[in-house]
Amino acid sequence: MLPLSAHFDQFLRERVYLHNVTPKTAEWYRSVWQVFAKWWATLATDDGTRAVICRSDLQQFVVHLRDRGVKPVSVNCYLRGVNAFCRWLHQEGHIPQPVRLPPLKLEKRLLPLHSERALRLILTHRPKTFIQWRVYAIACTILDAGCRIEELLTARVTDFDFDNLLLTVVGKGRKQRKVPFSVELRKTLFRFEQIKKKAGVASDLMFPSRDRGKWEHRNARRSYYVFLRELGLPRSGFHLLRHHADCRIMPTSAALRLPTAEIERFQTA
Repeated sequence: MLPLSAHFDQFLRERVYLHNVTPKTAEWYRSVWQVFAKWWATLATDDGTRAVICRSDLQQFVVHLRDRGVKPVSVNCYLRGVNAFCRWLHQEGHIPQPVRLPPLKLEKRLLPLHSERALRLILTHRPKTFIQWRVYAIACTILDAGCRIEELLTARVTDFDFDNLLLTVVGKGRKQRKVPFSVELRKTLFRFEQIKKKAGVASDLMFPSRDRGKWEHRNARRSYYVFLRELGLPRSGFHLLRHHADCRIMPTSAALRLPTAEIERFQTA
């Protein structure tokens, strides 16, 4: 009987070559397996192998994670990966019965949001340099279009249809979708393109690094922290901006109710 690790290797190969999962998804499966395999080794038989999983094993695994202080939302992440592997084991005939454990119940909490003051400070900021304009423009794009930061870091200038106000992005699972954006965001991005040319940053990417390549996530996050610190705002991630996407955040947004003087100053920035 093959050890469980050999079955997982085959499972992952099929996920990559037959199901065409992304490299990030494959890496997620590996990280889940590393945690599960380390715990599974404590249940090994005398010959060091064990290939049959039952539902009680998954229950014990969850208890093990909770004893380690793993949060329920993270436990559910591990369970999704292990459940997928167990389903494959049953389909391939390696275990006699289907094995699955339902996710833990999670507390439903209100999404955190920026205050109205924080949004005003972000939107009425007047960037000057290319570095300031880049982080400002990408923050406005997340707020207006609701895109993920990684989707924008790989977005090309040609993905922005300024005539029809549509942005084409490639999201999770390599799924392509079109996202509408506002006229106000078009003004901001058009101005940012002018700033890029003046700075001599010629790139196919909308938000490139100074060397015209991809702006790495960690560097973008660091620049955003500096941006927030300059505005006197607490540190937060790009994802928090997505929670405001439905507000249509640019100056015409009724949700912000910006004074006329501030709107005019923003539009001429």
